Amino acid sequence: MPVRGTSRPDSDPKQRGRFVLMMVVRALVVTALFASTLFFGLQREAPGVSRSEWILYASVGCVYALTLGYLLWIWRVQRDLRTHFQVQVFLDVLLATLLVYLTGGIESPFTFFYTLPIINTAVSFESRGALLTAGLCCLMLGALFILEKQGILPVDLAGRVGERPSMERVVYLLVLNYAMFFSIAWLAGHLGAQLGRAGRKLLQAEREMRAMEASVERSERLAALGRMAAGIAHEIRNPLASISGSVQMLREAIGTERTEQRLMEIILRETQRLDGLLRDFLDYARPREPLARRSQLRPLVEQTVEAFSSQLVPGPRVDRELEDVEAEVDPEMIRRALWNLLSNAGQACGPEGRVTVSLRSANGRVQLAVADDGPGVEPEIRDRIFEPFFTTRNGGSGLGLATVSQIVEAHRGALRVDSPPGGGAVFEIDLPGVRHG
Repeated sequence: MPVRGTSRPDSDPKQRGRFVLMMVVRALVVTALFASTLFFGLQREAPGVSRSEWILYASVGCVYALTLGYLLWIWRVQRDLRTHFQVQVFLDVLLATLLVYLTGGIESPFTFFYTLPIINTAVSFESRGALLTAGLCCLMLGALFILEKQGILPVDLAGRVGERPSMERVVYLLVLNYAMFFSIAWLAGHLGAQLGRAGRKLLQAEREMRAMEASVERSERLAALGRMAAGIAHEIRNPLASISGSVQMLREAIGTERTEQRLMEIILRETQRLDGLLRDFLDYARPREPLARRSQLRPLVEQTVEAFSSQLVPGPRVDRELEDVEAEVDPEMIRRALWNLLSNAGQACGPEGRVTVSLRSANGRVQLAVADDGPGVEPEIRDRIFEPFFTTRNGGSGLGLATVSQIVEAHRGALRVDSPPGGGAVFEIDLPGVRHG
């Protein structure tokens, strides 16, 4: 029977388990029927085994053989269970039909066995599969009742017992059983869909929990490492300041000798670079909580852009597209994040390039973006550019974008990067806006 649904038994280990469980339950039910038939057969005074009992025993043997074969097949082959699941459902419907026929036909008390394949299908294929299986059960039971009513099938295999059932009785029992099949199919399908959604939510929650635990563990390790490295960096800055001061004094004492002056300038430049690197590292390793207050972001952005443009000469052209926007932020931290993004954009596009700074508000959020027309960000490194110490630039510290990410995270915001295939990159800071009322 072509049952289709939203899940695939062959692609989910849980569905594979349900498939095995279905076969085991069938084997247990058949075993119970076999044991009861054998028990009542032994209680009879008439010797021998009736034809109905022989058919039942043979059916039990076939079920055992098929169940064992399928269990071995599943153990060895790990693919394409969908079709075989449908075959199992069809076999269950046939088994229920045989049981109803052997236990009285129209008047059989075992028509409820049709509900087992309906429920099995509902668990794995939800509502649509359950309704299709219920339709198949209705066809099989209806065919059996009609054949008995027409006298084509005897009431039992030993010959007809009693009169043929009336049409009213047949219609009544069919309607009763059909209502039961479709009601159970709808209810089981609805519950199956709810269980499926709940299972997917639990699985997603479990994955998120594991990711959160891994993130917390990684953050704790990085925090411990940061504290240790920050202490070392602080100790390095002190002698570095002494070296810088001593070199300046020596430069003044030596005079204007070209070679000595050039060497002194190299030493001063490198000590300043090391001091800047240590300052960036300390800022990253010792983050502080934002001192958030309601702030106008447009003046802050304009002042930062002006300071950046005046310092970087020659530098890229910086355009502004700014709206009047308010947000609960730490102004100094946002200024630092914007400065780092401007520095990154200026280094990417060079003195002949163009940088665009935009500020806008939408749907209660604030977006501060810095775009450049440089070469862009390669897709293979896009997920790593916010990691500390990752850089593609010679002489870069790899802490600029990492510090931006840290500042944005401290403000409960999001940092995104977009780099189209034609070149250029856009770094966007998304922050919560001011809540009114």
